[in-house]
Amino acid sequence: DPKIITRTSVLQAVISTSQSRQFAELIKGTPAPALESLTLANTRNIRFYEKDIGLGRPDDPTLFADAVPLLRNVCLISTKVPSNSTILHNLTSLCLSNTDVVGEAKEVENSKLGHILDVISHCPKLESLVLDHTLPNVTEPPNIKRIPLPSLSCVTILGTSQGHCADGRSGYCLMSCLDLPALSKLHVGHSPPVAMSLEELVPENVHVAVCDSNALVIKFHETVTCRGIENVEIQFGVVSEACLSNKDSIPSQNFSRTSSVTYTINHYESNFNAWSDMAAIILSFIQRCLGSRRKSILALTLEL
Repeated sequence: DPKIITRTSVLQAVISTSQSRQFAELIKGTPAPALESLTLANTRNIRFYEKDIGLGRPDDPTLFADAVPLLRNVCLISTKVPSNSTILHNLTSLCLSNTDVVGEAKEVENSKLGHILDVISHCPKLESLVLDHTLPNVTEPPNIKRIPLPSLSCVTILGTSQGHCADGRSGYCLMSCLDLPALSKLHVGHSPPVAMSLEELVPENVHVAVCDSNALVIKFHETVTCRGIENVEIQFGVVSEACLSNKDSIPSQNFSRTSSVTYTINHYESNFNAWSDMAAIILSFIQRCLGSRRKSILALTLEL
């Protein structure tokens, strides 16, 4: 009902391709002046099924009659959307999962990466970005001017649209195109057997903010299950002076996190179950983020 959409602030919809034409007609010409958060998903969420549920075309991107002045949070799952869509402008939170972004990319050789960068460039106040099995498989960063994102503090990059490929390099290429001075939480993933170091995962222009941290906690979780997932989390933060002066005190119990980095290794997609050398990544990250600042680590905790 168009009247309901005009009054709705949060819209969540799961659409089948058989319903896509009716849904497209409904949202194309109906203004949504109160809409703040939008989640759209395709019922056929397997990677290679048809993803077009009527979210417009590059030559006709209008949705909600171009009237979504309050829309700031968008999550699209297993869909196809043009990069110049009405719903992808001026966002603070964007999640694209198994989503095809289409359009015209003139500056970037890999057009699919260019479409995603085009979307990001239209969200200068972006605070949270999640790309899950959405990036193309890219091997070299494009030679373009970095996109300034002064408020983006949380970035998650997991998998590529070609899910069987090692994806750490694609995340590297994307982050090479971004200027992220406020980044405090980074979650990146890759699939073995490609050996990855920190230098291959995170470009030099990306610095996770450690503020005035005088403590470091490394949480190591070896969680290889039938899904083949492992996680390693590095947390930066501060510890109270009382904790540091008391030999019986445990630093992690008085730890206040300021920022973190998480690495996810997916062994399942690559059919590779050997251990990935995460120690080298951890040590190189410590050297880059703390060593260059000449900070003294007053408390270091390793939790296994």
